[in-house]
Amino acid sequence: MKKCFCLILSFLISLLIFLGCEKVSDEQLAQEVVNSYAMDLYNVNSDDNFFEIGKKSSTIDIEKYDEDLEGYLSSYKQYFTEKAFLTFMLNRAIVPYRHENMTVKFKNIDYRDIKFDKEKNSITIDCKISFDSKILNMDKTTELKDRRIIVLIKESGDWKIISERVFYDQKLLDIKFSDQH
Repeated sequence: MKKCFCLILSFLISLLIFLGCEKVSDEQLAQEVVNSYAMDLYNVNSDDNFFEIGKKSSTIDIEKYDEDLEGYLSSYKQYFTEKAFLTFMLNRAIVPYRHENMTVKFKNIDYRDIKFDKEKNSITIDCKISFDSKILNMDKTTELKDRRIIVLIKESGDWKIISERVFYDQKLLDIKFSDQH
């Protein structure tokens, strides 16, 4: 009887360890998605293809602009569910980091909170992303920090962003408007 009890207890402990490791593994995989997304989003230099979107000589063609923008943003599709990617494109969340006279360089991510929701099979990541921003004709580099709350779900075995809320660093707006004076 003791032998059977020990065997069942060992099985239950092993099962708990396995289930606990799966949660940690899922959180790590979700963090990797967020890391890759942030590195793509927060690394921009002045020769970025974004600045050629819609250009026909010195004018901008609206139809070409929409087509080019969709092509440019498609590189971010890998991080999102289909519906969330459409929202990303409509919100044009990438635009604040794209300015012809500005470079942006990713520094790091501070994970403030990570929550796994068993009922929704989702992970919510609350993080602050640090990056350097520099206006090309100025010597000053400014460190900025955007806060993002990103919700991911598993789709076809991969973690994908289903939604995100962005709280832009106020200094980003200050930089973008001050360089026009």
